[in-house]
Amino acid sequence: MTDAEAQLKRLASDGCYGNIAEILRNQQLLRAQVLYLKAIIHQTAAGVGSRGSSLVLSDDGKAIHPKLDWKIQPEDEAFRNVCQVFENDDFVWEDCRSVPDPDGWFETLWKDYREGGIYGKGTGK
Repeated sequence: MTDAEAQLKRLASDGCYGNIAEILRNQQLLRAQVLYLKAIIHQTAAGVGSRGSSLVLSDDGKAIHPKLDWKIQPEDEAFRNVCQVFENDDFVWEDCRSVPDPDGWFETLWKDYREGGIYGKGTGK
């Protein structure tokens, strides 16, 4: 992560000359890279373990396949119903919201929206 942070600082300190769109794009990409890497470090330090496509290697972990030397930290199932959120310059764990039950068909809801029945006046299109 220090490489990404150093690159972001270098971009800011070198004066940012050239195409403004490219400069802003690079700043955004570097900030996102730093944030993603910090999120991974926070998640790993919290002990979430391996889940989904995220594998956390661990010398004393569980072997994932007899032909691979990799050992992974098992998932801590206590984290299954929480999500990691970045707020106020820190990472926090919040309870996941439930998936809402659909209460109508898309076509019906879209027609109601267009006619102003839901979400204000609609677009009329």
